[in-house]
Amino acid sequence: MGFVINFVVCVILLSMDFWVVKNVTGRLLVGLRWWNEIKEDGTSEWQFESADMNERAIDKKESTWFWTWLFAAPAAWSFLAIVACVKFNFDYLLISIMAIMLGSANVMGYWKCSKDAKEKMSSMANDVMGSSVRAAVGRFFSRS
Repeated sequence: MGFVINFVVCVILLSMDFWVVKNVTGRLLVGLRWWNEIKEDGTSEWQFESADMNERAIDKKESTWFWTWLFAAPAAWSFLAIVACVKFNFDYLLISIMAIMLGSANVMGYWKCSKDAKEKMSSMANDVMGSSVRAAVGRFFSRS
């Protein structure tokens, strides 16, 4: 009975951690949020949200902490999974596997979200640069 209670409590806490990292800390610390929608035909579609950089500046130290712990958590659980295997304690290996899966889902989601945000910023910078050049050329020829 002791393992069942440990398992249930750990899975509930891991699920709460997953939700908080995905929906709260990611938005507050790095200005990113992600989710995955399943369409009617069964295909999966990633959705990404990034904060407007003009609206709120991201603190570099907070961002570093977020990314460090985002990657460190699955690594720590992987170590605990190895320990469980070495000790032939396969019951607790289940908890480690669950934690690795949830942590890795957050890593993958935020990695893709960060990549998408960088592409949007690059595209926006190119659009601003292009419109500035067009405006300058237009002013040059309108004076002639």
